[in-house]
Amino acid sequence: MWKRSLLFLTGLALAPIQAGCGQSFTAPLDDIRAIVINSLGEDLSLIHVGDPPTVTKSAVTLGSAPNQILVRGQEAIGVSSTSNSIQVIDIEKWAVIREYSVGAGCNPYMLALDHENMLLVTCFLSNELLRVDPEADLAASPVLDRTPMPAGADLKPFDPQIQSHARPQGVAVVGHKAYVTLSNLGDDWSPAGPGMVVVVDVAAWTQDKIIELSKTNPATAYNPFSKNDLIYVPCSGNYDGTGVVEVLDTTSDSIVRTVETGGAPGRMWVDENDIAWVGDQLDGQVLKFDAETYQGLDSVMLCPADYENEIYDFISDVATDGRGNVYAACFATDAVHIFPAEGGSKPEVVEVGDGPQALLVVQR
Repeated sequence: MWKRSLLFLTGLALAPIQAGCGQSFTAPLDDIRAIVINSLGEDLSLIHVGDPPTVTKSAVTLGSAPNQILVRGQEAIGVSSTSNSIQVIDIEKWAVIREYSVGAGCNPYMLALDHENMLLVTCFLSNELLRVDPEADLAASPVLDRTPMPAGADLKPFDPQIQSHARPQGVAVVGHKAYVTLSNLGDDWSPAGPGMVVVVDVAAWTQDKIIELSKTNPATAYNPFSKNDLIYVPCSGNYDGTGVVEVLDTTSDSIVRTVETGGAPGRMWVDENDIAWVGDQLDGQVLKFDAETYQGLDSVMLCPADYENEIYDFISDVATDGRGNVYAACFATDAVHIFPAEGGSKPEVVEVGDGPQALLVVQR
Protein backbone atom coordinates (compact mmCIF):
# COMPACT_ATOMS: atom_id res chain seq x y z
CA MET A 1 0.00 0.00 0.00
CA TRP A 2 1.27 3.44 -0.89
CA LYS A 3 0.47 6.76 0.72
CA ARG A 4 0.96 10.03 -1.10
CA SER A 5 0.27 13.71 -0.63
CA LEU A 6 -2.60 15.62 -2.19
CA LEU A 7 0.01 17.75 -3.95
CA PHE A 8 1.09 14.69 -5.90
CA LEU A 9 -2.50 13.98 -6.85
CA THR A 10 -3.04 17.44 -8.26
CA GLY A 11 0.24 17.26 -10.16
CA LEU A 12 -0.48 14.08 -12.09
CA ALA A 13 1.41 15.31 -15.13
CA LEU A 14 4.66 14.93 -13.20
CA ALA A 15 4.05 11.24 -12.62
CA PRO A 16 3.31 9.27 -15.79
CA ILE A 17 -0.02 7.62 -15.28
CA GLN A 18 -2.43 7.17 -17.83
CA ALA A 19 -4.54 3.30 -21.46
CA GLY A 20 -5.50 -0.18 -21.54
CA CYS A 21 -4.09 -1.77 -24.68
CA GLY A 22 -5.81 -5.15 -25.00
CA GLN A 23 -5.07 -6.98 -28.21
CA SER A 24 -5.45 -10.43 -29.78
CA PHE A 25 -2.45 -12.69 -29.25
CA THR A 26 -0.81 -16.00 -30.11
CA ALA A 27 0.29 -19.01 -28.06
CA PRO A 28 2.81 -17.36 -25.66
CA LEU A 29 -0.06 -15.61 -23.90
CA ASP A 30 -2.44 -18.57 -23.71
CA ASP A 31 -2.11 -18.82 -19.93
CA ILE A 32 -2.09 -15.05 -19.35
CA ARG A 33 -5.17 -13.02 -18.48
CA ALA A 34 -3.43 -9.67 -18.15
CA ILE A 35 -0.04 -7.97 -18.07
CA VAL A 36 0.33 -5.32 -15.37
CA ILE A 37 2.88 -2.50 -15.41
CA ASN A 38 3.87 -1.47 -11.88
CA SER A 39 5.14 2.10 -11.99
CA LEU A 40 6.52 2.31 -8.46
CA GLY A 41 7.85 -1.24 -8.46
CA GLU A 42 9.43 -0.61 -11.89
CA ASP A 43 8.48 -4.05 -13.09
CA LEU A 44 5.87 -6.16 -14.85
CA SER A 45 3.51 -8.69 -13.26
CA LEU A 46 1.45 -11.42 -14.95
CA ILE A 47 -2.10 -12.43 -14.02
CA HIS A 48 -2.56 -16.04 -15.08
CA VAL A 49 -5.62 -17.98 -16.20
CA GLY A 50 -7.13 -19.87 -13.27
CA ASP A 51 -9.90 -19.88 -10.70
CA PRO A 52 -8.89 -18.04 -8.68
CA PRO A 53 -6.32 -16.28 -10.86
CA THR A 54 -2.67 -16.46 -9.80
CA VAL A 55 -0.01 -13.79 -10.18
CA THR A 56 3.67 -13.84 -11.06
CA LYS A 57 4.99 -10.69 -9.44
CA SER A 58 8.07 -8.88 -10.77
CA ALA A 59 8.17 -11.15 -13.81
CA VAL A 60 10.29 -8.61 -15.71
CA THR A 61 12.30 -5.65 -14.42
CA LEU A 62 11.69 -2.49 -16.44
CA GLY A 63 13.09 1.06 -16.45
CA SER A 64 12.10 3.78 -14.00
CA ALA A 65 8.48 5.00 -14.00
CA PRO A 66 7.17 2.51 -16.60
CA ASN A 67 3.93 3.83 -18.04
CA GLN A 68 2.53 1.60 -20.79
CA ILE A 69 2.99 -1.66 -22.66
CA LEU A 70 1.82 -2.98 -26.02
CA VAL A 71 2.41 -6.16 -28.00
CA ARG A 72 4.05 -6.18 -31.43
CA GLY A 73 4.25 -9.66 -32.94
CA GLN A 74 5.98 -11.98 -30.49
CA GLU A 75 7.36 -9.14 -28.40
CA ALA A 76 6.00 -6.77 -25.79
CA ILE A 77 7.24 -3.19 -25.71
CA GLY A 78 7.23 -1.04 -22.60
CA VAL A 79 7.98 2.65 -22.16
CA SER A 80 9.74 3.94 -19.03
CA SER A 81 9.41 7.66 -18.52
CA THR A 82 12.10 8.83 -16.15
CA SER A 83 14.81 6.51 -17.50
CA ASN A 84 13.98 7.76 -21.03
CA SER A 85 13.94 4.20 -22.29
CA ILE A 86 12.02 1.58 -24.21
CA GLN A 87 12.23 -2.09 -23.29
CA VAL A 88 11.56 -4.87 -25.82
CA ILE A 89 10.47 -8.07 -24.06
CA ASP A 90 10.42 -11.67 -25.31
CA ILE A 91 6.94 -12.88 -24.31
CA GLU A 92 7.98 -16.54 -24.27
CA LYS A 93 10.99 -16.10 -21.98
CA TRP A 94 9.66 -12.97 -20.22
CA ALA A 95 13.00 -11.22 -20.45
CA VAL A 96 14.16 -7.87 -21.85
CA ILE A 97 16.05 -8.64 -25.06
CA ARG A 98 16.63 -5.08 -26.29
CA GLU A 99 16.59 -1.71 -24.58
CA TYR A 100 16.79 1.68 -26.29
CA SER A 101 17.33 5.20 -25.05
CA VAL A 102 15.21 7.88 -26.67
CA GLY A 103 17.41 10.65 -25.30
CA ALA A 104 17.85 12.51 -22.04
CA GLY A 105 15.07 14.97 -21.26
CA CYS A 106 12.46 13.25 -23.44
CA ASN A 107 10.36 11.69 -20.65
CA PRO A 108 8.60 9.21 -23.00
CA TYR A 109 5.00 8.99 -21.94
CA MET A 110 2.88 6.76 -24.19
CA LEU A 111 3.19 4.54 -27.27
CA ALA A 112 1.23 3.55 -30.37
CA LEU A 113 2.02 1.52 -33.48
CA ASP A 114 1.77 3.35 -36.79
CA HIS A 115 0.71 2.07 -40.23
CA GLU A 116 4.18 0.59 -40.81
CA ASN A 117 4.39 -1.06 -37.37
CA MET A 118 6.86 1.51 -36.07
CA LEU A 119 6.44 3.10 -32.63
CA LEU A 120 5.09 6.59 -32.10
CA VAL A 121 6.28 7.91 -28.74
CA THR A 122 5.14 11.08 -26.97
CA CYS A 123 7.86 13.00 -25.11
CA PHE A 124 6.26 14.80 -22.19
CA LEU A 125 9.20 17.00 -21.20
CA SER A 126 10.88 17.69 -24.54
CA ASN A 127 7.46 18.36 -26.16
CA GLU A 128 7.98 16.10 -29.17
CA LEU A 129 6.52 13.14 -31.02
CA LEU A 130 9.08 10.50 -32.02
CA ARG A 131 8.94 7.72 -34.60
CA VAL A 132 11.02 4.83 -33.29
CA ASP A 133 12.21 1.54 -34.81
CA PRO A 134 11.93 -1.16 -32.10
CA GLU A 135 14.18 -3.46 -34.15
CA ALA A 136 17.02 -0.97 -34.60
CA ASP A 137 20.62 -2.06 -34.21
CA LEU A 138 21.60 -1.50 -30.60
CA ALA A 139 24.62 0.50 -31.72
CA ALA A 140 22.42 2.97 -33.64
CA SER A 141 19.78 5.47 -32.60
CA PRO A 142 16.29 3.95 -32.79
CA VAL A 143 14.71 7.37 -33.50
CA LEU A 144 13.71 7.61 -37.17
CA ASP A 145 11.87 10.96 -37.06
CA ARG A 146 10.94 13.60 -34.53
CA THR A 147 8.60 16.57 -34.67
CA PRO A 148 8.19 19.33 -32.07
CA MET A 149 4.72 19.90 -30.71
CA PRO A 150 3.05 23.33 -31.01
CA ALA A 151 4.41 26.16 -28.88
CA GLY A 152 3.85 29.85 -28.18
CA ALA A 153 0.67 31.41 -29.58
CA ASP A 154 -0.38 28.09 -31.17
CA LEU A 155 -1.14 26.84 -27.64
CA LYS A 156 -3.61 29.71 -27.11
CA PRO A 157 -2.37 30.53 -23.58
CA PHE A 158 -4.96 31.91 -21.18
CA ASP A 159 -2.45 34.63 -20.26
CA PRO A 160 -0.02 35.60 -23.05
CA GLN A 161 2.48 36.67 -20.38
CA ILE A 162 2.67 33.14 -18.94
CA GLN A 163 4.60 30.56 -20.93
CA SER A 164 2.81 27.34 -21.77
CA HIS A 165 4.29 23.99 -22.80
CA ALA A 166 2.57 21.39 -24.97
CA ARG A 167 3.29 18.43 -22.63
CA PRO A 168 2.05 15.65 -24.96
CA GLN A 169 0.64 12.56 -23.30
CA GLY A 170 -1.66 10.22 -25.26
CA VAL A 171 -1.29 9.04 -28.84
CA ALA A 172 -3.60 6.93 -31.02
CA VAL A 173 -3.34 5.99 -34.70
CA VAL A 174 -6.12 5.68 -37.27
CA GLY A 175 -4.89 4.90 -40.78
CA HIS A 176 -1.93 7.13 -41.56
CA LYS A 177 -2.93 9.76 -38.97
CA ALA A 178 -1.78 10.03 -35.37
CA TYR A 179 -3.74 11.93 -32.72
CA VAL A 180 -1.64 13.39 -29.91
CA THR A 181 -3.13 14.94 -26.76
CA LEU A 182 -1.54 18.08 -25.35
CA SER A 183 -2.05 18.86 -21.66
CA ASN A 184 -0.80 22.43 -22.28
CA LEU A 185 0.76 23.24 -18.89
CA GLY A 186 2.60 26.19 -17.40
CA ASP A 187 5.82 26.10 -15.43
CA ASP A 188 3.76 25.40 -12.30
CA TRP A 189 2.29 22.24 -13.94
CA SER A 190 -1.20 23.78 -13.97
CA PRO A 191 -3.20 24.25 -17.19
CA ALA A 192 -1.98 27.38 -19.00
CA GLY A 193 -4.20 26.91 -22.03
CA PRO A 194 -6.98 24.68 -23.37
CA GLY A 195 -6.49 20.98 -23.87
CA MET A 196 -5.65 20.14 -27.46
CA VAL A 197 -5.24 17.29 -29.93
CA VAL A 198 -2.66 17.54 -32.72
CA VAL A 199 -3.33 15.57 -35.91
CA VAL A 200 -0.10 14.29 -37.49
CA ASP A 201 0.07 12.76 -40.96
CA VAL A 202 2.58 10.03 -40.18
CA ALA A 203 3.28 9.18 -43.83
CA ALA A 204 4.13 12.79 -44.71
CA TRP A 205 5.36 13.58 -41.19
CA THR A 206 3.42 16.84 -41.07
CA GLN A 207 1.13 18.39 -38.47
CA ASP A 208 -2.17 18.96 -40.26
CA LYS A 209 -4.52 20.28 -37.60
CA ILE A 210 -4.83 21.38 -33.98
CA ILE A 211 -8.18 20.58 -32.35
CA GLU A 212 -9.14 22.60 -29.29
CA LEU A 213 -10.97 20.77 -26.51
CA SER A 214 -13.64 22.04 -24.13
CA LYS A 215 -11.71 21.01 -21.00
CA THR A 216 -8.14 21.13 -19.80
CA ASN A 217 -5.81 18.27 -18.88
CA PRO A 218 -6.55 15.70 -21.60
CA ALA A 219 -5.12 12.32 -20.68
CA THR A 220 -4.95 9.51 -23.19
CA ALA A 221 -6.19 9.19 -26.76
CA TYR A 222 -8.15 5.95 -27.09
CA ASN A 223 -9.35 4.28 -30.30
CA PRO A 224 -11.59 1.27 -29.53
CA PHE A 225 -11.85 -1.88 -31.64
CA SER A 226 -15.58 -1.46 -32.22
CA LYS A 227 -15.50 2.18 -33.30
CA ASN A 228 -12.50 2.52 -35.58
CA ASP A 229 -13.38 6.04 -36.71
CA LEU A 230 -13.59 7.51 -33.21
CA ILE A 231 -10.97 8.72 -30.75
CA TYR A 232 -12.00 9.18 -27.10
CA VAL A 233 -10.12 11.89 -25.18
CA PRO A 234 -10.72 11.91 -21.39
CA CYS A 235 -10.15 15.34 -19.84
CA SER A 236 -9.83 15.75 -16.07
CA GLY A 237 -10.10 19.55 -16.11
CA ASN A 238 -9.04 21.05 -12.78
CA TYR A 239 -9.48 17.78 -10.87
CA ASP A 240 -12.64 19.19 -9.31
CA GLY A 241 -15.01 16.37 -10.24
CA THR A 242 -16.27 17.94 -13.50
CA GLY A 243 -14.33 15.81 -15.98
CA VAL A 244 -15.51 14.97 -19.48
CA VAL A 245 -14.72 12.59 -22.33
CA GLU A 246 -14.45 14.27 -25.71
CA VAL A 247 -15.44 12.16 -28.74
CA LEU A 248 -13.37 12.94 -31.85
CA ASP A 249 -14.56 11.81 -35.30
CA THR A 250 -11.49 10.99 -37.38
CA THR A 251 -13.39 11.30 -40.67
CA SER A 252 -13.85 15.03 -40.06
CA ASP A 253 -11.15 15.53 -37.40
CA SER A 254 -13.62 17.34 -35.16
CA ILE A 255 -15.19 16.89 -31.73
CA VAL A 256 -18.71 15.50 -32.22
CA ARG A 257 -19.73 14.87 -28.61
CA THR A 258 -18.75 15.78 -25.07
CA VAL A 259 -19.73 13.25 -22.40
CA GLU A 260 -19.94 14.66 -18.88
CA THR A 261 -18.63 11.81 -16.74
CA GLY A 262 -17.74 13.76 -13.61
CA GLY A 263 -14.67 12.78 -11.62
CA ALA A 264 -11.29 13.08 -13.31
CA PRO A 265 -11.46 10.63 -16.23
CA GLY A 266 -8.18 8.98 -17.23
CA ARG A 267 -7.57 5.75 -19.12
CA MET A 268 -10.63 4.04 -20.54
CA TRP A 269 -12.03 1.14 -22.52
CA VAL A 270 -15.13 0.47 -24.65
CA ASP A 271 -16.31 -3.15 -24.45
CA GLU A 272 -18.06 -5.37 -26.99
CA ASN A 273 -21.46 -4.16 -25.74
CA ASP A 274 -20.57 -0.50 -26.31
CA ILE A 275 -20.22 0.27 -22.63
CA ALA A 276 -17.44 2.73 -21.85
CA TRP A 277 -15.45 2.10 -18.67
CA VAL A 278 -13.38 5.06 -17.49
CA GLY A 279 -10.88 5.19 -14.63
CA ASP A 280 -11.40 8.04 -12.17
CA GLN A 281 -8.13 9.71 -11.17
CA LEU A 282 -9.77 11.34 -8.14
CA ASP A 283 -11.17 8.23 -6.45
CA GLY A 284 -11.15 4.47 -6.69
CA GLN A 285 -14.21 4.24 -8.90
CA VAL A 286 -14.85 3.28 -12.51
CA LEU A 287 -17.03 5.78 -14.34
CA LYS A 288 -19.39 4.46 -17.02
CA PHE A 289 -21.43 5.60 -19.99
CA ASP A 290 -23.22 4.08 -22.97
CA ALA A 291 -20.99 4.63 -26.02
CA GLU A 292 -23.99 4.49 -28.37
CA THR A 293 -26.36 6.88 -26.61
CA TYR A 294 -23.71 8.69 -24.49
CA GLN A 295 -26.00 8.29 -21.48
CA GLY A 296 -24.21 8.21 -18.13
CA LEU A 297 -24.41 4.98 -16.14
CA ASP A 298 -23.87 4.20 -12.47
CA SER A 299 -20.22 4.16 -11.49
CA VAL A 300 -18.57 1.19 -9.77
CA MET A 301 -16.69 1.97 -6.53
CA LEU A 302 -13.80 -0.44 -5.95
CA CYS A 303 -11.10 1.12 -3.75
CA PRO A 304 -12.30 4.33 -2.09
CA ALA A 305 -9.73 6.99 -1.34
CA ASP A 306 -9.03 7.46 2.36
CA TYR A 307 -8.09 11.12 2.68
CA GLU A 308 -7.85 11.07 6.48
CA ASN A 309 -5.07 8.49 6.27
CA GLU A 310 -3.49 10.09 3.19
CA ILE A 311 -4.29 7.17 0.89
CA TYR A 312 -5.40 8.75 -2.36
CA ASP A 313 -6.42 5.71 -4.35
CA PHE A 314 -7.59 6.00 -7.94
CA ILE A 315 -8.21 3.82 -10.99
CA SER A 316 -5.04 4.04 -13.05
CA ASP A 317 -6.27 1.81 -15.89
CA VAL A 318 -9.30 -0.25 -16.89
CA ALA A 319 -10.05 -2.77 -19.66
CA THR A 320 -12.28 -5.76 -20.45
CA ASP A 321 -11.34 -9.18 -21.80
CA GLY A 322 -14.01 -9.80 -24.45
CA ARG A 323 -15.69 -12.38 -22.23
CA GLY A 324 -17.68 -10.06 -20.01
CA ASN A 325 -15.05 -9.35 -17.34
CA VAL A 326 -13.72 -5.94 -16.32
CA TYR A 327 -10.19 -5.38 -14.99
CA ALA A 328 -9.43 -2.21 -13.04
CA ALA A 329 -6.13 -1.25 -11.41
CA CYS A 330 -6.15 0.52 -8.02
CA PHE A 331 -2.87 2.41 -7.88
CA ALA A 332 -2.40 3.11 -4.18
CA THR A 333 -3.59 -0.27 -2.89
CA ASP A 334 -1.51 -2.25 -5.41
CA ALA A 335 -4.35 -4.42 -6.71
CA VAL A 336 -6.33 -5.30 -9.82
CA HIS A 337 -10.05 -5.84 -9.32
CA ILE A 338 -11.73 -8.31 -11.71
CA PHE A 339 -15.52 -8.35 -11.91
CA PRO A 340 -18.35 -9.20 -14.34
CA ALA A 341 -19.46 -6.26 -16.47
CA GLU A 342 -23.10 -7.05 -15.70
CA GLY A 343 -22.46 -6.99 -11.96
CA GLY A 344 -24.03 -9.38 -9.53
CA SER A 345 -20.93 -10.70 -7.81
CA LYS A 346 -18.13 -9.37 -5.65
CA PRO A 347 -14.90 -8.47 -7.50
CA GLU A 348 -11.87 -10.73 -7.24
CA VAL A 349 -9.04 -8.64 -5.82
CA VAL A 350 -5.60 -9.65 -7.05
CA GLU A 351 -2.46 -8.14 -5.49
CA VAL A 352 -0.06 -7.38 -8.32
CA GLY A 353 2.81 -5.10 -7.29
CA ASP A 354 3.75 -1.59 -6.26
CA GLY A 355 1.73 1.09 -8.03
CA PRO A 356 -0.06 -0.70 -10.89
CA GLN A 357 -0.08 1.87 -13.66
CA ALA A 358 -1.20 0.17 -16.86
CA LEU A 359 -3.01 -2.96 -17.96
CA LEU A 360 -2.80 -5.03 -21.09
CA VAL A 361 -5.72 -7.45 -20.93
CA VAL A 362 -5.61 -10.40 -23.30
CA GLN A 363 -8.62 -10.54 -25.63
CA ARG A 364 -10.08 -14.00 -26.17
